[in-house]
Amino acid sequence: MTSAPVTDTPGRSRALLTRARIVEAARQELGRDPDSSLGDIAVAAGVVRRTVYGHFNGRAALVEGLVEDAAQALWQALATRGVREPDAVTALARFVLAVWPVGDRYRMLLRLAPPRTSGPSGSPRSWLPRARRRRRSSPGGSGRGSSRPASRPAR
Repeated sequence: MTSAPVTDTPGRSRALLTRARIVEAARQELGRDPDSSLGDIAVAAGVVRRTVYGHFNGRAALVEGLVEDAAQALWQALATRGVREPDAVTALARFVLAVWPVGDRYRMLLRLAPPRTSGPSGSPRSWLPRARRRRRSSPGGSGRGSSRPASRPAR
């Protein structure tokens, strides 16, 4: 006895189409206004807010869905078919021409990314991972804020 694949069911394909409408509406609405609510996105998609929550657990999950769609679009744009470029300039030009439309379509994701700050002190070391900052500022060495770990002897 064989069973039909799950993806062939009419309800499944309708759910995929609804999800695609929601993601497309989110792309447009968040591109227009990064502070758009899930209610605004639902109205733009022609569904109720509950339907959006049926597909995504919240705004962060919806943005992750946009990121997944952007990644899929990049994979498709960069799929090479064994074409060897005559030189690096031509290869770079083809790369840019393939990627640019995807970047343009999903440019709103850059505005939705959390801001990168240099930290409250504004020090250039604020970009270091927390563990490295902690180790560098721990007491030890000469006792005057040495950047050497305490377990290493001074040279």
